[in-house]
Amino acid sequence: MSTEALFTDIISVKNGDRDSFCFVHASDLHLGTPFSGIAETNERLATALREASLEAFRNICKLALKEKASFLLLAGDIYDGLEKGAYIQLKFLEELQKLAEAGIATFIVHGNHDPVASGWTGINKWPESVKFFGHKAKTEVFALTSDAGLLVSVQGVSYKTRDTSENLALKLKRPPTDGFHIGMLHCNVTGVSGEHQNYAPCSIEDLKYTQLDYLALGHIHKHQILSGKAFSREPWIVYSGNSQGRSPKPSELGAKGACLVRVSGDCVQSLQMVPCDSIRYLKISVDITGLTGLDQITEACRKEIQKQVAAHEDRSLMVRAKLSGQTPLYEELDKSNTLNEITAILNEEIDPTGTFIWWDTLENNAGPPVNKDSILARGDFFADVIKKSEELKNKILTDATAYKNYLTSDLGKECDAIIGEILSNADTAKELIEAGLSYNISQLYGETTPEEYQRTDIARENR
Repeated sequence: MSTEALFTDIISVKNGDRDSFCFVHASDLHLGTPFSGIAETNERLATALREASLEAFRNICKLALKEKASFLLLAGDIYDGLEKGAYIQLKFLEELQKLAEAGIATFIVHGNHDPVASGWTGINKWPESVKFFGHKAKTEVFALTSDAGLLVSVQGVSYKTRDTSENLALKLKRPPTDGFHIGMLHCNVTGVSGEHQNYAPCSIEDLKYTQLDYLALGHIHKHQILSGKAFSREPWIVYSGNSQGRSPKPSELGAKGACLVRVSGDCVQSLQMVPCDSIRYLKISVDITGLTGLDQITEACRKEIQKQVAAHEDRSLMVRAKLSGQTPLYEELDKSNTLNEITAILNEEIDPTGTFIWWDTLENNAGPPVNKDSILARGDFFADVIKKSEELKNKILTDATAYKNYLTSDLGKECDAIIGEILSNADTAKELIEAGLSYNISQLYGETTPEEYQRTDIARENR
């Protein structure tokens, strides 16, 4: 069988040769995410968020152009839903035309948010180097060539309908030719994430069985490498994660972007996750230990966020913050509207037309002023409470997996996922234990601090 007969089509690209080339892998663009809830609070902010997904895609295309990539892979959920507007579609086309003019091909599969059978498109003609994979029984396989002798194949399968339960990995198979071979799927790999619907389920073994060199996956909104080792024949199985955070959920926090993959001698040389997001969701902690005024607390918030702005390269930030530490104001902060009013003051400074900081929520995890060392030295009941809490904290931080199994042995999958997420971050686990300890001590003493309680005991004994 001739090489041409193996492929649906052969596409010529400008960049890359037989021994060295690079490509960009992205997924879950969710263009057109509505952010309707935020629109009720701040319409200008909602507009900035809606534009952010498109801006992230522009950054992905800029990355492909800058690195002179041979092609771009988009592994599903290009649009957020079926009601995709004309503006988003035309802007998406505009970016792909730029890539096509630079000799960069684009390959696209559809996922559960943009299935083929339900997805209306208002675009009449796409560039010839833009290829959409279908959902037919026979999988389409495209070959890429360049004047310098590049030899790569790309194959993929799209969702026909949203609720796709078929194992689409079984449709992928390595072509019987030399070169570097890629598969594209929007799927849920068993055991990787409990946060996402089990669409197109498959196992790592299913993906390895394809014998493809690189499996470009979408659906999970966290960048994860499930298999792969540089300069080896081990197949790479990679979730790029989404390109722009969409909410304060754990999977949406932090840097989002695309994978820049460099190939040499038909082996992956390197894989780099390059941030492309324009707005970033964060959860932070603001230490207010010793602060006695609300003005000091707002200033502490401003100082902490300036550190975050620098750390996240001057991006716009959507922030959920927890106040931690020990302060005489801990009860005032628990009053119904105090934190809402502080949040409103912080958000008065926002200008969503440029780079901005939006304080989504403030939560009080601060407790009363407590000198743990002096309490421990007394050896009383309260010393035992602190001692047991420290033992618990050390146990969790030393072996979080064992403790998670203990906690979730009789709980459902949802609780298991939540507890697992908490215990996967040592700082979060430590913060929760400290907050719980402060709260318990405050409840045990009522409105009296441990030191005041001890002075009362001494006075009572001296009567």
